[in-house]
Amino acid sequence: MPTYLRIPEMAKRAFEFVCSFDVLMREVERQSLLQQEVKLHQEWSTELDAAQLRFQGTAAMIQGIPSRPESIWPPTPAPQLLITDGKGWLPYHEAVAEIDKQLQHIRTEALPAVSQASDVIVEDLRKAEQSLAEVEKIVDDLTGDVRSEGAQVMAIDERLSALREDLQKYQNAKKLRDRGGFSRMKVVDGICPTCNQPVKDALLPQDRPANPMSLEDNIAFLHDQVKTFQEMREESRLALVAKQKQLQALRTSLAEMSTRVRDYKRMLRSDVEAPSAAAIRQEIQLEQRLEVLGDAQSVLAGITQKFSDIANRWTIMRSRLKAILSKGLSEEDSVKLSRLNRVYLEQLAAYGFSSYPLNEVSLSSDTYRPSVNQYEMGLTSASDAIRSIWAYLLGMLEIARSFKMNHIGFVIFDEPKQQSAADFSFAALLARASTSKTSGQQVIFSTSEKRERLDSMVENIDCNYIKFDGKMLTPLSRST
Repeated sequence: MPTYLRIPEMAKRAFEFVCSFDVLMREVERQSLLQQEVKLHQEWSTELDAAQLRFQGTAAMIQGIPSRPESIWPPTPAPQLLITDGKGWLPYHEAVAEIDKQLQHIRTEALPAVSQASDVIVEDLRKAEQSLAEVEKIVDDLTGDVRSEGAQVMAIDERLSALREDLQKYQNAKKLRDRGGFSRMKVVDGICPTCNQPVKDALLPQDRPANPMSLEDNIAFLHDQVKTFQEMREESRLALVAKQKQLQALRTSLAEMSTRVRDYKRMLRSDVEAPSAAAIRQEIQLEQRLEVLGDAQSVLAGITQKFSDIANRWTIMRSRLKAILSKGLSEEDSVKLSRLNRVYLEQLAAYGFSSYPLNEVSLSSDTYRPSVNQYEMGLTSASDAIRSIWAYLLGMLEIARSFKMNHIGFVIFDEPKQQSAADFSFAALLARASTSKTSGQQVIFSTSEKRERLDSMVENIDCNYIKFDGKMLTPLSRST
């Protein structure tokens, strides 16, 4: 089989193509849908990363978008914006309502003159300086937390890198072992390769209370470790992003407080009839904050629309994939396989197959391979393995006479009587193959069987018998 083409389940696909099974086209569609599934996963992840980047450096973040595609959109609860003032998080509508409330309070009161509010300004200055000192302390603490979370993410990344490297090594070792890359010496099993006597390769007892983990156990363990650390990293990353946004909001608030303190100090030295600059600046800042939040909500609407489009395509893809997976063989495919199964068993009986009772042997509707009591046929005698191959190949040739198939109507047997199959089995094979002539098909046998035996086998068979003296293929003579 040309496995280098990387076709999944190559043996099944080859059988389905030769027999022109309808299930082959469904399998092609299934593979196409699986590729779409991978692409939709990638598109979803890309959009999720882009959505998070859109709000990087702001006091807002998105909550409620799943990490994997979902058929139900919007999910419950629906995606929303969370806004931070540096001390906590509020949903978008609550944050907007709070800012509106502050604006209404400022706008409903006349702007006080400095002479009217000198005592109030002094008190406000004291409170502002106190709040400024408190926020500076919070910023210092949060900066330390951000550094700590960042260091933890880096440590997890290093651990993940080491785990993935170990996992790759074990997977490579398993691949080498499966392909025969390891030659186990008898001495490793405590057996002398010369005299086959028990031998120990150590002076002191080396008995261990438990066997070491196998390659498969190590691979499964490392897979679980990678999954666990990936989840830990995602939790740490989300915590880091949240604290970074809180820190950004606090620094913005810190800058506004510093400006307010300067305004209060300037007001105490300004014209007594001048309006309060602090009140004017606060109103402008609140209006700007409302505008920024409105823009962020518009961005969220566009982002959720993109996820809605992906979710719709995901739903269609999953429903089509589910419909394909729920279908088995078509009626025509089942008829073909049933006919092949009958012809296969007829030949096994004619060839003298004896490894298993024939009433327990059948062709699997899943793998299309010979099975015994619904399990793949295991060890048989060497001659019965050859008989099974004869019956399978000729069976496919014979059903091609009755069904539309991609079979070319041509089979070649090279030394079919290997493994010392009985003479009567080989004679039955030749007799069965000779019927292909009447159907416009051709079967070619190349054998080194003794001529007198072969003559008696083909004596009553309608065939084209070509005899060769010596070797059929010889090197060309070199010109002198």
